[in-house]
Amino acid sequence: MSNAIFNNADIFSVTDADLEHLCKQAQAASNGRYRICLHQSQSDLIQEMLIAMAAHSKLQPHRRKGTKRTYAIICGKLRLVLFDNIGNLVKTIDMSLKETRFVRLSCDYYILPIPIETPLVLHEIAEGPFLAEDDYASWYQDTNYDQYLTGTK
Repeated sequence: MSNAIFNNADIFSVTDADLEHLCKQAQAASNGRYRICLHQSQSDLIQEMLIAMAAHSKLQPHRRKGTKRTYAIICGKLRLVLFDNIGNLVKTIDMSLKETRFVRLSCDYYILPIPIETPLVLHEIAEGPFLAEDDYASWYQDTNYDQYLTGTK
């Protein structure tokens, strides 16, 4: 993972300056994302990350089957769009410090995270180990992205 800082310390702290650097790195990254991995190894049973997303960051719906996840907003605004196995919209959750701050997903829905207000920093915790086996939605059409961004879908 080239857009990441990895923790290798037993005690790891993150300052406001670190978050500012994280956001600048996300803005400069071609995919609009940069992360600090708080866990020390991809084999850790808990994968914990601070993820910055710039406005130009576009993901596609993805999931890791059988993996529970928790999201918490540090700053900015994120829209989580959840889909079932065949692409039906299940739920849209807007996350910010003034709206929903935490979301726990204990299901196998596909997740489409969309940055709404930047700088955006998200704290994600997922069950490990990380096996790079994300399941990307074959039914997804990128042409629908703007509809989910504006909330019109």
